[in-house]
Amino acid sequence: MVQEMRWFGLILMAAAWITLLVSFFLPATTPLSFGWAAPLQVLTGWETFLEALNLPRVVGFSPLAMLALGAPAINALVLAGPAAILALRHYAAAYGALVCICGGLAAWLCPMIYDDLRIGYYLWIGSIFAIAAAAFLIGMSHAREQSLAHDRRLAELRKVQAALEQA
Repeated sequence: MVQEMRWFGLILMAAAWITLLVSFFLPATTPLSFGWAAPLQVLTGWETFLEALNLPRVVGFSPLAMLALGAPAINALVLAGPAAILALRHYAAAYGALVCICGGLAAWLCPMIYDDLRIGYYLWIGSIFAIAAAAFLIGMSHAREQSLAHDRRLAELRKVQAALEQA
């Protein structure tokens, strides 16, 4: 059961990471119009990411623009996710919680900033939550494995204690 949970987490993590990369090349949204009436071209996920970086320069340092600067941190967390989850497997569930909180913030914030969200955005959000779920699965599998090993050692100690008491 533990190995199956870990393998499912690893497969989910790989699929989420590939989905994140694909989302950068798919249509994500239209650029911010700031009241212009002209139809605007659709931006890819990467172009939307770059626009979010420039948002504070365009609209000033409003709270919404400052929250948009969180996009690089969210992308860095998800891009580094596989390496971080495997390196910090004992803390993978905590890493998944951090990614999940950041993904929730992005899912709440982006519809407030952008009007026309496309498939790239939804794949991006989905990949964030899938990385978080994979981190939970991998972290829980390691915790369960340690718990089973602890239970085996405890059972062995009880056998030894019972043998010593009978002697």
